[in-house]
Amino acid sequence: MTILILITILLLILSGIFSATETAYTSISLIQETMLKEENNKLSIRTIKLLKKRGLLITTILIGNNLVNIAASSLVTAMTIKYFGEIYISLSAGILTLLVLIFSEITPKQIALHNNITIARLMSYPMSFLLIVLYPFVIITSGFSKLITKIFNKKNTKLISVQGLRQIVDFAEDQGVVDPNESELLQRVLHFNDTKVKTIMTHRTNVFSLDSNTTVKEAMSLVLEKKFSRIPIYEDNTENVIGILTIKNLLDAIAKNEENNPISKYAIEPIYVLEHKKIDQVFEILQKGKIKCAIVLDEFGGFSGLCSMEDIVEELFGELFDEHENASEIIIKLKKGNFLVDGSISYYQFAEMMDFTTIKEEQSTLASYLIDSIGRIPEQDESIKLSEGSYKIKEKIGNRIYKIIFIKK
Repeated sequence: MTILILITILLLILSGIFSATETAYTSISLIQETMLKEENNKLSIRTIKLLKKRGLLITTILIGNNLVNIAASSLVTAMTIKYFGEIYISLSAGILTLLVLIFSEITPKQIALHNNITIARLMSYPMSFLLIVLYPFVIITSGFSKLITKIFNKKNTKLISVQGLRQIVDFAEDQGVVDPNESELLQRVLHFNDTKVKTIMTHRTNVFSLDSNTTVKEAMSLVLEKKFSRIPIYEDNTENVIGILTIKNLLDAIAKNEENNPISKYAIEPIYVLEHKKIDQVFEILQKGKIKCAIVLDEFGGFSGLCSMEDIVEELFGELFDEHENASEIIIKLKKGNFLVDGSISYYQFAEMMDFTTIKEEQSTLASYLIDSIGRIPEQDESIKLSEGSYKIKEKIGNRIYKIIFIKK
């Protein structure tokens, strides 16, 4: 009887090893798999080979585990009948089930979750051997399993998504692996490819531009007043932008005593992009171009706004203020948590600063967001209640909204 008990204990241990191995291999993430590839030692290489045929491996483990559990159950039943009688079969089955759950299922799997790489490496060679031994049975059972799975699972799903990566970054921040600043930068990088140029551009109502017939001398005084380094040049009307004038070109013209020439002579051919183009594509275009800003066109080919390399870089690193800009003029914090906001601020930038849970990507400025939300141009001192808070029109001239008071909910 002692030998039979020892064999039963051995079978329970084997069952626990199979359970731990199954959990270890199924819980290895793509990141951990990449780390294994970089290690380049025998155990890691063998583990990677098994992961490449994970379906066959799991089938092998399950066949082995079931064979061991059946053998243990049969052995315990035979011992019970021989030494205690059939009346105790139910009791022995209950005790065996409890032992299997504790020592062969729950405990091994908990250990494997915290040590999956170590266990996967240690079991790589035994599992490779078992895969060869049970190969005929594995192929047959896998074939039936795949056939049934295809009936219920017709769509292939990606192993990882951008949303999944964002959750990993959040988890890494919670665990202290990355600090909040690094986490924010990573989140911005992941969001970079999804952002449209319309959400970050300077709207045409806020763009300083010059008539193509303006002389170099006249342009220089205006540029010095406005303090812009790149200025769109239009012909006939502001919608017809024909070029970009840089401060460098103006200075070159003045150095050559050509102050009375029209600025159109020194304008650079602009880069045109549609407002729904993704900013990663615009970034690539600007990298290759001679000028670091693009003219944004709407769906009808009309002038929609201006997007510079600085606008795109700010999507990654946050707002960058130069010596001519004042951060306090964009958003001013008032008493009781209220904010005085410039209506021309990028809606996306404002939504991020206010930590909105949902962001409407199609909006360009905060003013346009409010107009779109109520379906008309709001009146002076009008209050607008939306899901994220309340807005009050503080300053409005004509149809243009200059200042807004925001009260966060």
